[in-house]
Amino acid sequence: SKSWRVDETYVRVKGRWCLEDIKKAFKDVCREFGITAMTADEIEHESGVTDRILEEIETNEFLIADLTGERPNVYYEIGHAHALNKRVHLFRKTGTKLHFDVAHRKCPEYVNTTDLKEQLRKRMVTLTNKPQKT
Repeated sequence: SKSWRVDETYVRVKGRWCLEDIKKAFKDVCREFGITAMTADEIEHESGVTDRILEEIETNEFLIADLTGERPNVYYEIGHAHALNKRVHLFRKTGTKLHFDVAHRKCPEYVNTTDLKEQLRKRMVTLTNKPQKT
């Protein structure tokens, strides 16, 4: 059994098509709560990146995923996290279609990075049971 890293999360956004400001918003808010957030483009690997991504999901405390762009690999990673009973927190840009396998899950829409940060901060208070660090 792999060890679990508390206060670490794997953040899944749209890969190389992701806007840097969205990735930064996720990472900034996580940092405000003392959580280290890692994205796929930051994972060091010698072989296939997919195995390393799955390892990050397996060993991190929870997964935060942005479904904007409806990327199949993001849905795959969410499914992997669900199979491991990880706490998965979903977000999406306004207008993003939810596929049926996650349509029943809470997945708030955000309008812009300011809105995303506000929603993520509210979720993090509940998720971490910690006050926001300033």
